[in-house]
Amino acid sequence: MLGRIARNRDLAEAETMFARQLDVAAGHGLRLWATRATHELGTLDLMRANKTDRLARARELAAEGGDLATAATIDLQLGGSGWLALDAGACLEAALRCQHTAQRFHLDLLLAKALLLEAAAHAFAGRRAAMELAIAQAERIGRPEADLEAAAWARRGMGALLREDRDRAVAAYDTAVSTLREAATVYVRPYWLHWALLHTVQDDGGDQARAEARRVSQADRPLTQIISATPTRWPRAAEGGPARPRHCLPMPGRLARRRAGRRSATSPSGRPPSAPWPTGGASRRSG
Repeated sequence: MLGRIARNRDLAEAETMFARQLDVAAGHGLRLWATRATHELGTLDLMRANKTDRLARARELAAEGGDLATAATIDLQLGGSGWLALDAGACLEAALRCQHTAQRFHLDLLLAKALLLEAAAHAFAGRRAAMELAIAQAERIGRPEADLEAAAWARRGMGALLREDRDRAVAAYDTAVSTLREAATVYVRPYWLHWALLHTVQDDGGDQARAEARRVSQADRPLTQIISATPTRWPRAAEGGPARPRHCLPMPGRLARRRAGRRSATSPSGRPPSAPWPTGGASRRSG
């Protein structure tokens, strides 16, 4: 508990606490607690640098010990790692694994989150209908958490952004962030930072958006560093200004450049196969 509290303000302090927990558990043969400590340490790695070695080890320990709910939770986190790495295949594969266990053991909240993670993978791959189907299935579960509603809108925002529909993307991200502002969440979600970047690129309240993102984000997160370094306004091409750096709005360009050789995966429900990847030069079009 102390480690989780510390995690909100200082990852290094949290790691010291969880490492101590692991040492005590290992020294006394407490396998379950050793698994939990490894899981917590792996979560810190994911938050700090999107590294998954210790998370993968924790999943092995959980599966070996019969703690399938923890294994499914780690699958959700591994899918989140794929999301952060813009790897639609890895994101979808882990999301479907998590869904299988969550359905089996009636873990409704975990299932809803896994469906929204699946929606994110479909958004990356340009599968709009499949994205909306996964969101609808998550909503039908009926969980009340505001974070789920916010995540659904963030998936729509990403899909719109990849279609070069900036207006719809801004509207969707605005809805996601405004929903999250009213929720008693523990962590800022990455899409809060994407929202700030998008408002900056659009020259639409970027100063305020970046200030809010810095205020609610942990200082050592890479995206927060990008936000801090982002100019308040990029000169228009007609003004003779330099080209906008690619890191300022990373998602569409990086995804388009990765479209070749992308792994494909489909869910057992028979959702649509991969649609062609959007290109960076696609014209803006409405939904």
